[in-house]
Amino acid sequence: MKLKSIMFFVLAASCVPAGGFINPDFTPVHLCREADGIYLVAFSPAGEDGKAAAKIETTFKGKADADCCTFDLLAGAFETKGRKVMKMIAGEHRQALLFTGAFQAGSEDMEIDEDLLAKALLHVGKDWVVLSCYEPGLWEMDDIDARLLGTWAGSTEMLTGAVKYILSDADADVPVNSGVRWSKPVKLAQVSGEVTGIRPVDTTGNGKAALHVSCKAGDRLIFRKADKFDSVPLAAKSLNTAWADLDGNGRVDLASWGEGGLTVNLQQADGSFKGKLVNLSDVLKGKCLSLDATDSGQGRAALLAGTDCGPVLIAFAEGLKPEAKLLAGKSPSGKDAGKASQCVVADLDGDAVTDVLQFFENGGMFYKGKPDGSFQTPAKVHVAAGKAPSSLSVGDFDMDGMLDVIACAADGNRMWRNLGAGKFVEMLAMSGEIEYISRAGAIGAWAGDVNNDGRQDLLMIYPEGTPQVFFNRGFHSFGHARMLDVVEGKRLPAAAKGQQAACLSDLNADGALDLVLALKDGSIWMLPRQVSDGALSACVAISPDLKRSGPVTVTGRQEERCFGAYPLRAGDPGVLFGLREPGPVAVAWKLPGGKRECDEVFLEAGPVRILLGKKN
Repeated sequence: MKLKSIMFFVLAASCVPAGGFINPDFTPVHLCREADGIYLVAFSPAGEDGKAAAKIETTFKGKADADCCTFDLLAGAFETKGRKVMKMIAGEHRQALLFTGAFQAGSEDMEIDEDLLAKALLHVGKDWVVLSCYEPGLWEMDDIDARLLGTWAGSTEMLTGAVKYILSDADADVPVNSGVRWSKPVKLAQVSGEVTGIRPVDTTGNGKAALHVSCKAGDRLIFRKADKFDSVPLAAKSLNTAWADLDGNGRVDLASWGEGGLTVNLQQADGSFKGKLVNLSDVLKGKCLSLDATDSGQGRAALLAGTDCGPVLIAFAEGLKPEAKLLAGKSPSGKDAGKASQCVVADLDGDAVTDVLQFFENGGMFYKGKPDGSFQTPAKVHVAAGKAPSSLSVGDFDMDGMLDVIACAADGNRMWRNLGAGKFVEMLAMSGEIEYISRAGAIGAWAGDVNNDGRQDLLMIYPEGTPQVFFNRGFHSFGHARMLDVVEGKRLPAAAKGQQAACLSDLNADGALDLVLALKDGSIWMLPRQVSDGALSACVAISPDLKRSGPVTVTGRQEERCFGAYPLRAGDPGVLFGLREPGPVAVAWKLPGGKRECDEVFLEAGPVRILLGKKN
């Protein structure tokens, strides 16, 4: 491979501390713009002399004189680093990205090696290798430079996606900060007893988000009335909850699992929940670890309870008579799997049919869904929740239209990237600053586009210490959103003592997600996101006309750029697909047995609402 001579080469990350703190002066955009050539190469294992042949599989930029080149990985002074790269290319990191060119960001007053033909950067695994060329077709390894993690901290596969995006879009960006801040906090309520969860819900079907606060001492529903917030008590003391139209009257009801078992609070015509309570504790055995609404396959809403005996599907006949079915026997993942954790209930393999994935401490079971609402015989899956207690949350962090899972546990966090067909790979170590800034012992996470840039960000909360927001740089690489730190930014210093629950939701209908925190003292706070004239977003929700509980996987897109997927259920106020500048957003979804549907809106002045299944 013959490359043009380079008079000097200075890494733009020269002043960035090791550890991957983001370098605003040398992002992947700078890298791609300055590179003469960008190639995806596939290595053959290196010989004992450290030389490895590589074939160019894809050329993204430039033109190579040959299809192959050779790398001398033991040419530098750091043999241990060279052997590390040799081990990587012989294992699961056979592919790498090669960037060639003069990446100039430093002083020209440096000593020049007159024998040097070219310089290059090789991204393999998540490491950056600096290369020199003294004879055509042979690259000699100089070093592994950890400072370049400030350019990109993530996997080669995800960087490849970023490269394609950057080269195809003249306005492409890879963010270096969140770019937004919270406004002054608003206290919503004060509750007693342990708070077990907070979730937004649209009980009226008119798109106005309320907050359901689950509490051992008594649940509350917080709603906005004019410019103020009020709350009403609910006849529930919930540990786990789900919202669905369980009696088929077009209004969502509350299914609540508490210490006394599972009950249903039916919503009345006036919006109250003082009606009939249906006790279902006699059909649900074992400890309930999670509760989700789903479709029964018979045109009625159902519940999927994750228990320590396995997932239980609860369908309802006329008169709310429950029909429960255990999907598998006790501890189906095996004796070494450890304690059972929650279930993820969503379309996890892209066929528009709901699946169930139950996590254990050291394993998991995948129940592939059928269009009729039943499930196939479960299969063991390579996932793990980690040491109990644990919690699970879904999001599409690599923006490929498949739902990924983050597991927070006592012994640390795990980010399970969805490969499809029931296969997952753990990616925390290749996900940017979230790897070393997030902490063990998190009790919850929530995905959402906090800054309206079309990428799914992540909120994480802790029983001790400050909550954290991580902004998505795109393609599964996260940065710590220090601008959104509620303690460092002096917005809510009391949050430093820990949180009990949290969520992200657009409570003031301005097109931007707001932060809701339940602190250790039982105070419930909202921190609105600062918005000047109304944020640009498409808010997508399920219309009551659709008569489905979901979850329906909804994907947003602008031309070739995917904004990722969300699972959407009846009663959800809606998910937001945001933009920074006016433009179109296309939303796509598919119902079981149906065709792929799409709706496109142009965002130019605040949020636009899209209702799936709305009758004209």
